[in-house]
Amino acid sequence: MTPNSHPAESAAEIAATPQADPCYDLPDACESQQIVRAVRAGEVDALVVVRDGEERIYTLQGAETPYRILVEQMQEGALTISATGTIFYANNYFAELMNMPLEQVMGASLLSFISDPGAVLEFVRQLQRGPARCELNLLRRGNGLIPAHVSGCRMPGQEGDRFCLVVTDLTEQKWIEELRAAEAALRDSNERLELASDVVTELLRNPDPQKVVHDLARKVMHYLDCQIFLNCLLDERTGKLHLNAYEGIPDDVAERIRCPDRGACVCGAVAENGERVVVEYAAASRDPRTELVRSLGLRAYACQPLKVGERVLGTLSFGTRTRDWFRLDHLGLIRTVADHIAIALERLQFQKDLCATKERLESTLSSITDAYFALDDEWRFLEINHVAEQTIFKRPAEELLGKYYLEEYPMARHGEYAERLMLAAKSRVPVHFEAFSLIAERWFEAHAYPYEGRLEVYSRVSARPITS
Repeated sequence: MTPNSHPAESAAEIAATPQADPCYDLPDACESQQIVRAVRAGEVDALVVVRDGEERIYTLQGAETPYRILVEQMQEGALTISATGTIFYANNYFAELMNMPLEQVMGASLLSFISDPGAVLEFVRQLQRGPARCELNLLRRGNGLIPAHVSGCRMPGQEGDRFCLVVTDLTEQKWIEELRAAEAALRDSNERLELASDVVTELLRNPDPQKVVHDLARKVMHYLDCQIFLNCLLDERTGKLHLNAYEGIPDDVAERIRCPDRGACVCGAVAENGERVVVEYAAASRDPRTELVRSLGLRAYACQPLKVGERVLGTLSFGTRTRDWFRLDHLGLIRTVADHIAIALERLQFQKDLCATKERLESTLSSITDAYFALDDEWRFLEINHVAEQTIFKRPAEELLGKYYLEEYPMARHGEYAERLMLAAKSRVPVHFEAFSLIAERWFEAHAYPYEGRLEVYSRVSARPITS
C-alpha cells in the first residue's frame, strides 16, 4: 500500500496489514468509513490484498492516469527540474532526443544538455516570475546541436522551486526556414541579375544611353525600394556637374541643384574623389554635405561614381525614406548599374569623338588636290580621297576600304608604281618618284610616306605623255 500522510493512514494500514493470526480481524464500522473516505479523497494510491495466502497489489487509477500516459507518449520532450537545473523527471522522447538512456538523463543537470548554460539559468529566473519560453541549442550526444523551443512554468503544490518544461525539436522547422530563405535569396538574386541584364541590353541597344538613363534608373529605384534617384554628369570642359536625370524630387528643387557645387554636396564630393559615399541614419548626420539629403526627408542615401578607369564621368544616387541603411547586395547592384552606364557613356563619347575625327579627316581629304590614299602594314586600304577614286582606282572608296590593294588590282604587282610603294614601306624611308600606273594607265608623280604602321601616298598626274 502507498499511503499519504493523512489521518486515514492508520485505517488503510489496518485494512492492508496482515495480523499475527492467519485470519484477519474485520475492522469496525468507524475504521471502514475512514478507509472508504481515504480512497474517495485520493489519499490511497494502492491496496495490498491477501487472498489464499498471497499478497496482491491493486493500483488505484485516478484522473491523472491519462495525462501521465499522454506525457509519456507525446512527441515532445517533457521535464521537471529544480531551480538549479537538476532533472527530476524526463519522458522517453527527451531521452531519445539526447541519444541517451532515460536513467542517465534523470538526476543529471539540464545545464549539461545545453550549449549555453547561462541561457538556462536566465530562463529559470524567468520561470520564477511566471510562465516563459525561449529557444536553446541542445547538445545531442554524438550528433551535435539541436535547435529547440522550450516553454515552462512553475509546478503548483510542490515544496521548493520546481518547474515543468516542454521541449520541441526545431530541426525540421529551421531546415524549412533556411530552405525558404535560400529560395527567397535565389529569387532576389535572379531578379537582380535580370535587372542588370536589362540595363546592359538597353544601353547597348540605344545609340544614346544618356537618354535611357532615366528609365533604367527608375527601374533600379523601384527594385531597391527607394523613392528618389539623381544622375549628374561631369562637363570635362568646365569641370562642373549638371543634373542629367532625376525622379522623386520637386522640379523647383531640381532646378536649384541643376549645377551642384563640387565638394559642397554628396554627389559633388563623389565626383571630386571618385569614391562611393553611403549616408546611413541621415537624420543624425551633422555633415554639411548631407543637408540636401536631410531636407528631402531621406533616411539613407547612396551615391556611386560613374567611372571608367580613373576618369569620372558623373554620379548616380539613390535615396530611401523607409529604412536607415542599404543592404550590401543592393550597393553591389548600384555599382554594377553605374559601371555599365559609365561604359555606355564612354562609348557614346568615343563615337562622338570618332565622328568628329572622321568629319575632320573627310574635310582634310577633300581639301587635298592630289590623289591621296593610305595603306596599312598588310596593304589594306585605310583612306581614299575623291581625287584618288577618279584618277587612280576608278572605283568608289566604299568598295575598297578594308580590302587588299594587290587583291583588288593584281596587275599592279608588275608595275613600277607598286614597286616603289613596296620599297618605301620596306625601308621605312619616304620616297619621291615618277612612275607609270598599270591601274590608271597613266604617269604619276608620287610621294610615299611610311608612318606608324601605315603608308600614305600623294600622287599627281604627270605631264609626261602616256606613249612614252
